[in-house]
Amino acid sequence: MVRGIDTFKEFFKGFEDNYVIIGGTACEIHEDLYAQVPRATKDIDIILVVEALSAEFVAKFWEFVKKGNYDQRNKGVNENVEPKHEYFRFMKPANSAFPYQVELFSRSLGLMNFPEEARITPIPVDEDLSSLSAILMDEDYYRFTIEHSRYELPNTLKTDVCDFCDAIMQDLPNADFIKSAGLGNVTSLQIIEQLKKSML
Repeated sequence: MVRGIDTFKEFFKGFEDNYVIIGGTACEIHEDLYAQVPRATKDIDIILVVEALSAEFVAKFWEFVKKGNYDQRNKGVNENVEPKHEYFRFMKPANSAFPYQVELFSRSLGLMNFPEEARITPIPVDEDLSSLSAILMDEDYYRFTIEHSRYELPNTLKTDVCDFCDAIMQDLPNADFIKSAGLGNVTSLQIIEQLKKSML
C-alpha cells in the first residue's frame, strides 16, 4: 500500500464525506482489496467535496500537516476558468508514518483557510497542476466522482470513455497483466467490452 495511507485513513475517520481519494492511491486500494498486484505510487490525490466540507475537517487537515511536519507546503489558484478553483500540495514529511505527498483539489476559493503559520507558498510554474485540476473541476467529472455509483454518463464522459477504448485497442494489456490481476482466462478484448457495457 502507498506509504501513510493507514495513517491518513485513521486520522480522518469520521470525515469521509468531506473528500474523495482519486488517482493511483484509489486504484491501489481497490487492487489490494481484490488481491491484485498494486501499482507503485507515493502520493494521495484528494478532491474536496464542497457541499459537505466542514470547518472541522479544515482544522483536522491542518493538524495532520503539523503532525506530519511537512517540509513543502504549496498552493496554486486557477482563476481563468469557471468555476475558479485552487489546489494544494504537501510533500516531504519529517514523520515517515505520513504519506510522502498529499494533493488537494477544491472547486471553490478559500475553503481551505489555513492559518498564517502554515507558510504555504505558490506551486512553482513548471510544476503547475492546473491542467489536471481543470479536468477534475469540470462539472460533469466532479459530479461523477462524488455522487452515487450508478450514474447516467454525460456526453463529455461518454466521449472520453469511447476515445480511451479506441486508444487502448492499440496497446492492449498482455497476458502477464491479466495473470497478475487474477482475471483467469479473461482476455483483454473481453475487458474492453465489459468496460463499454458498464460505462456506455
